[in-house]
Amino acid sequence: MTEIRTTGVYVIGECNLQLEGCLAVDPAPITVVKLQPSGRQVNVCASCLQVMLDRQEWSAPGAGIRPRYDFAILSKDGGPILVLEVKRKPMGREVDEQNWAAAFARNIAVHGGFPANVYLMLSVLDGMTYVWFVSPRSPYPLLLTAVQTADAFSDLGVQAPTPGLAEEFAESYYREFLRKLVAEGAETRLPWIEKIGLAKSSLTGAKIESQASFAA
Repeated sequence: MTEIRTTGVYVIGECNLQLEGCLAVDPAPITVVKLQPSGRQVNVCASCLQVMLDRQEWSAPGAGIRPRYDFAILSKDGGPILVLEVKRKPMGREVDEQNWAAAFARNIAVHGGFPANVYLMLSVLDGMTYVWFVSPRSPYPLLLTAVQTADAFSDLGVQAPTPGLAEEFAESYYREFLRKLVAEGAETRLPWIEKIGLAKSSLTGAKIESQASFAA
């Protein structure tokens, strides 16, 4: 994860990133950020800035910008119990999924403003689904379980995302997956769910929120 510093400078220009949904493919209002520690300047529109923060590729400490997560299971009191991020493994044969996933989890836990004593679930489309417990006593999230994503969906009796599906089209699949996890997960005898240790009492009255953001 790369740290950025916002400069407060706004100009008219083209966004350097031009991700999907970019607001400045043609000259439009953009802001200037600087990558740390290199100091390299990047001109970015508001949409692309938020995407980079949401993907956990950038962090902006002290800028008042909270990361948003794909989904969260919230207790009846509104506190996060489990946070779910849906990702596709980076392209390239040399990428080891388990090492990449572990690095991703540690980056979120250390740099992403992630709250302590919360479960972090990373579900890799066409790959594995991992669950860690983030503790304030350790900088390394504790891996609790890993299961093939397709098997995790099948175990809960819900349809898995279509192979090759892009991240942005997976929301409906994962909302149903989490709904079943909340409703029935604590009562099942599935080994991967038992390893998470979600208690039925903590899930009573829980709700599911997409694009969740909360203070650490």
